[in-house]
Amino acid sequence: MIFPDGSEASVFRPSRANIMEQRRVVHAAVRLQAEALVIECMALQPQLQSICELKLVKSTHGVITNARADHLDVMGPDVVGVAKALCGTVPVGGKVYTAEQRPETLQVIAEAAADRRSEVVSILDDAVREVTWDDLAGFSHIEHPDNLALALQICRDLGVPRHVALQGMWAADADPGVMRLFRVAEQNQEMVFVNA
Repeated sequence: MIFPDGSEASVFRPSRANIMEQRRVVHAAVRLQAEALVIECMALQPQLQSICELKLVKSTHGVITNARADHLDVMGPDVVGVAKALCGTVPVGGKVYTAEQRPETLQVIAEAAADRRSEVVSILDDAVREVTWDDLAGFSHIEHPDNLALALQICRDLGVPRHVALQGMWAADADPGVMRLFRVAEQNQEMVFVNA
């Protein structure tokens, strides 16, 4: 967890990620009288994603970065199934942000948002083109322009100026699993290793 003063604490995880850790994080936010909570849904099963949103988190702003062919054994059988599963996290009466571009998955997100009386904010190519190389160069890891455009739009809607949002993102410690390039020069040859 990252606290308002910038300090961090590990989330105790006795086994795989699960929604019980979300419960502990939400309770910690309440105990600390947090004004805002940014949290990733740890549930994979569609019904648990809905329970997390509707009974525990109750967000005002949700983010579905994209729907990809990932965790198909639980959320599949295809990207439309994944999109439907992820839509369990759509807030009620709020906003859901997405950088998803495929019409069939955008339609799923739009239907879920309509069902929960939420607005869809879709990051279009124009917003992605506004992300500059200088914006991306500020990160210690490889960042995707779509993801940055999405984060900047959310910050803008919440009243955070672009330069302040970028400075905060650049200064934040990256997750251990982010993509990084490592260059090694050996005997007049350069090798590039990718850690993703």
